[in-house]
Amino acid sequence: MAHLLSHILLLFVVVSLHVNVIAQENESNIILPGSILYAGKHQRSWPSPSGHFEFGFYRQGSGYAVGVWLVDRPENTTVWTANRDDPPVSASSTLEFTAQGKLPLRTENGAQKIIANTSSSGSVYSACMLDLGNFVLYQNRSVVWESFDFPTDTILGGQNLTRDHNQLISSVSRSNHAGGQFLLSMQTDGNLVAYRGILTMSSESDLYGERIVANGSTTGNQTMIIYRASLDPNGIFRLYSHQLENNTISNIWQDVDDVCDVNGHCGLNSYCSSKGDDFGCYCYPGFTLENTKIPSCSQNFTVDGCESRKDLLIQYNITTLENMEWAGDPNYVKHNLDKEECKKACEEECSCGGVLYSIPNCNMIRLPLKFGKRHENINTTAFIKVIVGSSSEIRPTLINNQTEA
Repeated sequence: MAHLLSHILLLFVVVSLHVNVIAQENESNIILPGSILYAGKHQRSWPSPSGHFEFGFYRQGSGYAVGVWLVDRPENTTVWTANRDDPPVSASSTLEFTAQGKLPLRTENGAQKIIANTSSSGSVYSACMLDLGNFVLYQNRSVVWESFDFPTDTILGGQNLTRDHNQLISSVSRSNHAGGQFLLSMQTDGNLVAYRGILTMSSESDLYGERIVANGSTTGNQTMIIYRASLDPNGIFRLYSHQLENNTISNIWQDVDDVCDVNGHCGLNSYCSSKGDDFGCYCYPGFTLENTKIPSCSQNFTVDGCESRKDLLIQYNITTLENMEWAGDPNYVKHNLDKEECKKACEEECSCGGVLYSIPNCNMIRLPLKFGKRHENINTTAFIKVIVGSSSEIRPTLINNQTEA
């Protein structure tokens, strides 16, 4: 796994709710053992005292999931999902709060999955959906289980990432809250680190992008504002404010401005090009799309094959892409070369898959080319080596075009 920048100590501070909240249950919102929720009919959820948060069944795809959401307009905002990688359940599913401190989810075929399970002995007397966005179980008046201890992709004001529950994992999309491909972790040394785009390269190693995220804090006023920090499906960590009185959501801070700065949207031998929150992944000229979960590209050329065929005459074309960059350090650098000399150096070096040229440095990269980004503000030229006779088109090929949905 990528090493941390240990000399930097950055703490992320999520602001508290700027609204009067209760830290224990309101008598009118006590949930007693024996209470049941029904996925497909009333009662489907348990609200917090203010009604701003609810716990229960919500629609996901063609079925239902169990979680906590902020009641919002034009649509609710899911902030926690139980057993998020399980498939949605049917409308006939039920959720019961038992005196043993469990929340068993039962489906129509008799299957049962435990949503919450306390480790304390004795009976659990009540549960409550708090106005903090935290669903809790009580024994006497002590909390013995809380959803805040098991964050998914979001933390709310007053919620902490702890030693035992120290990470956020992005959702697949805004409408699918199963675990996605981006991870945010609070390390034991106090660094909050985002691991972007986990791509399996071989049985020996994984490839990670790495970024230490910046401080996030703000102040509020006495209006009804709820703050949340979420690792969004596109891998950007954002701080949002929900102004409940006028139904507005504001993005008040984020760790990167360009979605293509989040490594991992595009796979090996491809690059990311963005405009706002929209982005596309492109195969490099002469490369073809592979059938992988994260779009990756390849051509009929490997370093091993190149080394073993030195006695054969292999001809290459060098194609040019302006405004390019790749993450990570080059494998080797040649200095004081002009563009033509840099291109020729890559042609003559068997293991060179591509170079980034920035006067006067020629930065050579072996295949696969990782975490490519193309943007008009980048002043570096890329030269890509392509085998003559490749069946692929000698131009960038669009793999996919995505938004944050």
